[in-house]
Amino acid sequence: MKFLLLFFIVGSAWSKVIDHTVTMKKIEIYSIKEACQALGHTDLLMVDKKDRSHLDCMGTYEKVTSFCEKKFPNDKTLTRGYIEGTANQVICERGTNVIVKIACDKRDLPLCKKPKEGCEKVGKIFAIRHEVFRSTLVKFLKGRALNCFFAVKDTDLDGLQNLKDPIKK
Repeated sequence: MKFLLLFFIVGSAWSKVIDHTVTMKKIEIYSIKEACQALGHTDLLMVDKKDRSHLDCMGTYEKVTSFCEKKFPNDKTLTRGYIEGTANQVICERGTNVIVKIACDKRDLPLCKKPKEGCEKVGKIFAIRHEVFRSTLVKFLKGRALNCFFAVKDTDLDGLQNLKDPIKK
């Protein structure tokens, strides 16, 4: 009985990400120690992860996204930074577009009430240097979901035409 109760409590503690897709995805992999050093920490005898988004640099907690932002200061395609669970490696992810779909369950219902504002909050986690291009509520098998589409803020990337410009023949 205790196991069943624990299952329901833990299961409802995390947001239900139904879909997370990155267009033209690129990842860079670093060690936790390398990330802590880049953030200015020295004499690192013990480094570890606090959770998927925070480093433990000898008792000082740092955001993984801070490391990635420092590593790629001018890259407008930076989407997020996280710690890969099993290998304990720091991942800096980049891409041109990001699509995130989150279930409108009990925990995330406030995000779904105002889709644009909800997607802006989601973007701070999954698309840090992107802007909300489209935000909608959609139906799926188990109810409704917040569907967020993010695009780079500056569309003048190599190989891409600015969507506002007319097509040149």
